[in-house]
Amino acid sequence: MGRAREDGPYQIGWSLPGGSGRHRTNTGRSVTSAAVDPTGRLIAISETTTLSIGHARDVVYVLRTDTGADVFRTYLPRYTRSQVVFFEGGLFGYSNLEGTRILKVPEAQAGVSRGCSTADVFVLDDSRSQQEDRLHLL
Repeated sequence: MGRAREDGPYQIGWSLPGGSGRHRTNTGRSVTSAAVDPTGRLIAISETTTLSIGHARDVVYVLRTDTGADVFRTYLPRYTRSQVVFFEGGLFGYSNLEGTRILKVPEAQAGVSRGCSTADVFVLDDSRSQQEDRLHLL
């Protein structure tokens, strides 16, 4: 994941219990990390710039697997290279320069969420679910 791509943006494809589809990443960015929630209804993606010019910030976002719609999006400082993970109980975590943020993603809400409840933590179990193996970088 993290290598430069010169012939256009990456595409991420999935076929999960919650739905199937594809998503194109932002041009000029590579995928740093990706995860699938335990129910197969949400996908988290972290992107970082592949360009040495400009001021593109890193981005972390969560998509619904049935529609591909954003339910959460946040921008981070350039080259943060955030890791993403889902936990049981609808919790989602991502790293930033200060540690790790854990939040509950309101998956049923349409559109980008700005009202997630969050708490800072500093230890993260980065174990991966079996469903993550079904998320493919195309």
